[in-house]
Amino acid sequence: LNSTILEFKEQQSKVIEAFKGKDRIGGRVKERSIFQVVQIVSIWRKLTKGYLVYDKQTGRIEKLEDLQSRVTLSRQQAADHVGLTKKSLDDYLLQLRFGKKANFNFFINKYRKMGVLRKFVKEYTDGLRQSQKFKKVSSLDDQEHESEFDYA
Repeated sequence: LNSTILEFKEQQSKVIEAFKGKDRIGGRVKERSIFQVVQIVSIWRKLTKGYLVYDKQTGRIEKLEDLQSRVTLSRQQAADHVGLTKKSLDDYLLQLRFGKKANFNFFINKYRKMGVLRKFVKEYTDGLRQSQKFKKVSSLDDQEHESEFDYA
């Protein structure tokens, strides 16, 4: 059990370090993979719900063993511990939720960049807007025709 906890801790720290761009030479990461985003948003949400804990002494994020002693963090505090802005994390979460709603295949596209998901979501939302415009126009047409033949 201790070895799996250590592996989990190492994996989480690697994900966070890679996400912050520290594994890249010469600057920030311009675009992240969907897999990285899913993992880091998951860590962020688990910190806010209290399932993961930030250890101030080691500076690491650890899995909470006793759920009774769970301490929740604000989304801003959790974002600070993850190392990204709350605005970016909120945006990532929104994109992931829309992608799930639009039946985006995360498994096939997990190593592609977030731009692929953003484009998919944009096309999905644009399609929704077009269908809503069509519904509004057709409902207005129906109302006009009803009033033309209403002789009461």
